Amino acid sequence: MPEQIILKNICPAAGSAVRLLGHAQPLVWECAAGDTRIQVPEALRNTPPCNYAWVFSIALH
Repeated sequence: MPEQIILKNICPAAGSAVRLLGHAQPLVWECAAGDTRIQVPEALRNTPPCNYAWVFSIALH
């Protein structure tokens, strides 16, 4: 799993929570130039919840 995931042309509202399905804690993210950059913690990169697909949830406020 990479250190950072970039979602092109997606920018959640400030205060939104970004989560990875199968991981309890929200992830650190930022929006820059219309793209969302999600930081993937080292512990999660070492033991991802799934080896084949990652599903992100963005809860808008």
